[in-house]
Amino acid sequence: MRKNKTQNTYYIQIMISVIIILLATVEVHALGISPSKKIIDYDTEEHIITSSIINNEARDIAIKISASGSLSKYVIISEPVLMIRSDESEKEFTYIVQLPENVDPGPKTIYITASEFNSAVGENSVGGLLSLTQQLQINIPYTGLYAESYLLVDATTINTPVNTMIEINNMGDQTIQSISGTLNINDASNRTVFTKKINEYDEYGNNIQIYPKSSFKIEESFNLKEAGSYTAQYDIVYNNTDYGNKSLVLKKDFDVGDYNITVLGADVKNFKLGTIAKFNIDLTAKWNRPINDVYGTITIKDKNNATVGQANITKTVINPNANSLTAYLDTANIKSGEYLIGIKLYAGNKIITQDYPSIIKEDKIDIGIAKETATTKNSHTLAIVLAISVIFITIALLLLIKNKKLYK
Repeated sequence: MRKNKTQNTYYIQIMISVIIILLATVEVHALGISPSKKIIDYDTEEHIITSSIINNEARDIAIKISASGSLSKYVIISEPVLMIRSDESEKEFTYIVQLPENVDPGPKTIYITASEFNSAVGENSVGGLLSLTQQLQINIPYTGLYAESYLLVDATTINTPVNTMIEINNMGDQTIQSISGTLNINDASNRTVFTKKINEYDEYGNNIQIYPKSSFKIEESFNLKEAGSYTAQYDIVYNNTDYGNKSLVLKKDFDVGDYNITVLGADVKNFKLGTIAKFNIDLTAKWNRPINDVYGTITIKDKNNATVGQANITKTVINPNANSLTAYLDTANIKSGEYLIGIKLYAGNKIITQDYPSIIKEDKIDIGIAKETATTKNSHTLAIVLAISVIFITIALLLLIKNKKLYK
């Protein structure tokens, strides 16, 4: 008896653990490396870098430190093997980087890997055990005039400004003496809906200068009148009198607002009860480009809310403005009477539902005035996790009740 009780308790503990794992949104690791990334500028000096292994699990751990990457041969690890005791929450290690002259320009990465191994077997037994990696990024300047940049776009609804920002990083060894260009916003049809010239000056009216290893931000805001998909494009020209002009082109797609699909109505023509009914569904889409992979179902329910017929609406593309969908439903098992015809559409992260009180006759389907359209979020993943969790909770409770009955 005691054994069965112990086993059941054990099963319950397993199920509760599974539920916690399913609902958890944050990963927790037994080991960590700090910092996970470090950035240094290129020179030929000796760099002594100190990092730490975090022992979150408070256990005895054997760690092997190694380096990889195109510049890893210039790394000296002071202590390639670390033995961390259970009472050590973290342990530092150091490595030395000294780079040669004439290294190719551009960012380079050295990967410092801390691999756990079985100390009883030896440091070569790292297969299958935990490994952590720190990235050491080395910024090696380009010769002459050279810049890199990135573009950020912050867009929400049509009632709030769209904010854009680019950061120009001088990666060369020459000063950028002027910046100019154009910002264009194009809609889904590639029509320009907003444009602005970019000319950057300091407070004294002089051209903005960006020195080597420095950066400069350009921020612009604007409003858009219609929801939809757009593209932001910065065409930037930067200059140095000795090296001439160079250019940057930065593009990013973004959405403003949210698309809206409205079911306008449905009808069935040339109908005869007992045959295949062809439903024509009219709808409109408020968006400036096609919405892909829209699909759904059409369902007929009786007065008892029992489903007596159902058909699929196959995947299709919904174009801006007016659209028409088709669904074919077998009425062989349906009798004349009053029904509720429901249309459900899945469009991206949305579910659009529309119900129509209807009367099915021998030679006609009278589809009445629709009830209010409902639009909800489509979250299959959450539904699956919750369903699995409910199943495990139910089983755990049943086992717990059984235990109590057995051992009263």
